[in-house]
Amino acid sequence: MIIFNNNDFKYKNWSKALAEVGCETITNKKIYPYILVLLFQHIIKGKTINAYVFRYLNDRKSFFKTLINFLTDIFIILICKLKKIKIIWIAHNLNKESQVYHKLLNFLRRRVIILFSNKILVTDPLLINFIEENNLDKKKIDWLCFGKPIKQKINLKNENLLKKIINYKNSLKKEFKNDNLILGLCVTSSLPKFYHFLYLNKLINNLNKYSNKQFSLILIGKFPKGKKFSLEKDKIKNNKNILHLDENFNVNEDYIKSEIDFIYRSVNDFSVSFSVYVSAFIGKPIITDNIGFLPYMIKKYKLGYIIPENKNNFKSFAEKIKNWDSTYAQLFLSKRSWKIAAKKLISISS
Repeated sequence: MIIFNNNDFKYKNWSKALAEVGCETITNKKIYPYILVLLFQHIIKGKTINAYVFRYLNDRKSFFKTLINFLTDIFIILICKLKKIKIIWIAHNLNKESQVYHKLLNFLRRRVIILFSNKILVTDPLLINFIEENNLDKKKIDWLCFGKPIKQKINLKNENLLKKIINYKNSLKKEFKNDNLILGLCVTSSLPKFYHFLYLNKLINNLNKYSNKQFSLILIGKFPKGKKFSLEKDKIKNNKNILHLDENFNVNEDYIKSEIDFIYRSVNDFSVSFSVYVSAFIGKPIITDNIGFLPYMIKKYKLGYIIPENKNNFKSFAEKIKNWDSTYAQLFLSKRSWKIAAKKLISISS
């Protein structure tokens, strides 16, 4: 049995793959300290727990609640050491957590997990190149991966989205009298680490100014709080080439892929955005700014392109997007799956 401390779609996919190869998993669906109850319950029942998996170590806004989470971590580590349960940390964000409100406490929490983990798993083999600068023990490092997005049922929300996209494209073609339209998609949550909120207005303006094609983009998601984000949100409202859907819902990219030419993502940390898997799955290039780990990954695997800083390169950049070879995406996905990750977790836990 493997216990995970976070419940999300990645856990569900890993859990399903683990079940297929005969490994039971459980996770915590309540407040974080409740994981201790689950741990004790299974120990009392005499269940064999092979590993406990730490994942995200994000802060709560409340210092007290963050401290409680830290103390929970310490109790979990003590129990695991006493019961000889292996401790695994899946370091989704190599250099920092996505939500940090109490820097010292978050630093201590990460250092404790690093110190007592039997294994630290980064989410792509390329991230191993950056472990030393992030003060991680090379002997403990291995890598894990995600897999293809699970096909979703087509619901009314996505049917309406497809209609909006088609109508938007038609209105742009009519207004600008240009059938040579290239449309991007950015589906996002509202974390401050997502710098596409800050850059996408400038990106679309530069592409239209310096290339000979018409570029537009659909942004789906709510902006983070903060003055710099509010300023960019106001700019986007006045940009006809950006359609902002100010809401969060599960977008079925596979269903709308025929209307999309590229995916845009910009992240200022050393993490693997699941957008990389989504773009590869639907056979579209992903473009990003030269910040964080994402450009390094995209360049190495040839999954898309880094946005040029020189305006003279935008014309050729536009051509690259249209002529990108999707076989690189197929190669990328052939070497990564939820099942590959599951087998590695079992191997480490044994």
